[in-house]
Amino acid sequence: MAKFKAFHEFQKPLIGFTPESFPHLHEDKFRLCRNGNSQREIVKQAAQQEDKAYKFYMDALKFVKDPASQVWLKELAAEELKHKEMLQKFDASKIKQFKPAKIHDLHITEYLVDKDVHEIKDFQDVLIVAMKKEQKSYNFYVGMAKSADSADIKKLCKVLAQEELKHKHKLELYYDDMVFKED
Repeated sequence: MAKFKAFHEFQKPLIGFTPESFPHLHEDKFRLCRNGNSQREIVKQAAQQEDKAYKFYMDALKFVKDPASQVWLKELAAEELKHKEMLQKFDASKIKQFKPAKIHDLHITEYLVDKDVHEIKDFQDVLIVAMKKEQKSYNFYVGMAKSADSADIKKLCKVLAQEELKHKHKLELYYDDMVFKED
């Protein structure tokens, strides 16, 4: 019997997931990784990204009427604040001890259409937007790791990418449990 490739292997990169789709992020990435920047500067940049995500979730509350969605947005915002605090307390000397765990990627996010914050109306929309944000952050750090000059910077970017993938995985599991049970 012939082996078939998984469906996602036939997909072209999604709009918004290629470096060319984010020229300002793409330029920042190379500036961060190639200009001799330290781990501290990259961690600072990552903390700023977590802060932006926090503000995004808090702003999204204005567009959501569903109480469950509001609770989740607040929880997601609080989680982003925890990530920011974790990054601010980051000990670069421990980066060499990092051993990445295997995270099973469900790839649900890749098949969903991204939504603008103004389109969020219910809990499913909240999950979709959150998963897409985590996917974009993951892709950003993977791209940084690929373009980094130093081994320590590569490892740091892989750590940050892994954290984003963990968040995405958690959201995908919840989405899978909630949405597919409703169908």
